[in-house]
Amino acid sequence: MVSALAGMLRPGTVRTGVDVDSYERDGAAVRVKTGDGGVVDAQGLVGADGIGSAVARTMVGPLQYNYSGYTAWRGVAHGVPDPSGPGIWAYLVRGHEVGWLPLRDDRTYWFATAWLPEGHSFPDGDPSYLNAEFGAWPEPIPSLLRSTPADQLVRNDIVDRAALDHFSDGPVALLGDAAHPMRPHLGQGGCQAIEDAAALAGWLSAASDPAAAFARYDELRRRRAARIVSVSKRSGLTRPMSLTTRSVDRVSSLLPSLPIGPLVRGLAPIAGYRAGLKAVAARR
Repeated sequence: MVSALAGMLRPGTVRTGVDVDSYERDGAAVRVKTGDGGVVDAQGLVGADGIGSAVARTMVGPLQYNYSGYTAWRGVAHGVPDPSGPGIWAYLVRGHEVGWLPLRDDRTYWFATAWLPEGHSFPDGDPSYLNAEFGAWPEPIPSLLRSTPADQLVRNDIVDRAALDHFSDGPVALLGDAAHPMRPHLGQGGCQAIEDAAALAGWLSAASDPAAAFARYDELRRRRAARIVSVSKRSGLTRPMSLTTRSVDRVSSLLPSLPIGPLVRGLAPIAGYRAGLKAVAARR
């Protein structure tokens, strides 16, 4: 996707391999300092540099991170048939989650979670732990683990960040995880970045200067982003072992298959949101 978008621009527009270190306001413009010691003067700056955003740190000061209490693995398995048929599937046992969904070309995306100390490592490596922890779970989980190449497996401790009270600073704005990182349970991290981009493009096309566009974008996006961050946080089912966790296991064993129709309807305000039209309507 990045290559496709970059290919639509004039040659030399995109400069890769250089980090942004910080910025300074310069009247209605902004001076961007890069990691290689360079300086770029611009009319506007959009910080889309992730949860550890250097742009956000410059804008608001030190960022406060919160470890959720659990870690997550994500992988892509090759050639694993799904014995339960097409769709999105998830198992929840002992406070751990494993889920999967089919991709193109006979591949399957899967994820697994476990309640572990932050930064925990395994002497025999992550694949060994996964096989020990989940290898006896029902198929296709063991097959998914065995059929995932090492370069298709990633692990991240699930971390979120204290909410920011603003996403803009004159000719500077934050987008995506730089503005509102969230837990992955609703799959909304990338989706919300796309919504940000649609809204930001709408305001930039109508405003006389970036600062005015960024201020309206901030006003439009902050409340919705905060709502989805909150819902994503509440949607996680990974828990430490406790009486409640054991009770959930007993109930889920009696109801092994649950309809997701009500869940899908509940997500309609999120998945059905049209950021571009909202941005246009807000300008009127």
